[in-house]
Amino acid sequence: MIKQLILLLNLFAVIIYNTFFPSGVTIENKTPQSLKPGEETTVEIIINKGEVSSFAKLEQIIPAGFTVTQLENAGATFSFTDQKVKFIWMSLPADAQFKVSYKLKAAADVKGSYSITGKFSFILNNERNSIDI
Repeated sequence: MIKQLILLLNLFAVIIYNTFFPSGVTIENKTPQSLKPGEETTVEIIINKGEVSSFAKLEQIIPAGFTVTQLENAGATFSFTDQKVKFIWMSLPADAQFKVSYKLKAAADVKGSYSITGKFSFILNNERNSIDI
């Protein structure tokens, strides 16, 4: 009875995992938890692309009072406009896993708590998919 219950729980875990992470695509977000006014830090995002190889876009929304400078783009087109960081690939790198990074700088007068949100969008089997970051 216990073995069947464990098997059932594992089956549900696999279904839930495949729902939230289609085709093995995973994102590891290495954004520091805090940043003092006037300081800067490096934000790294590691992408395990799974079966995806075509068009993809990584977009993050940066709060007002912060600026971004590109470091690594993994072959993507980079832009930072209207407080949005965008990395756009017409075709993803051949490597199964790759990294993008940027410098995040807080203005000297920034106060309070902020969060950075975003998503990784991609095309797989002619369907649009996305993963929240």
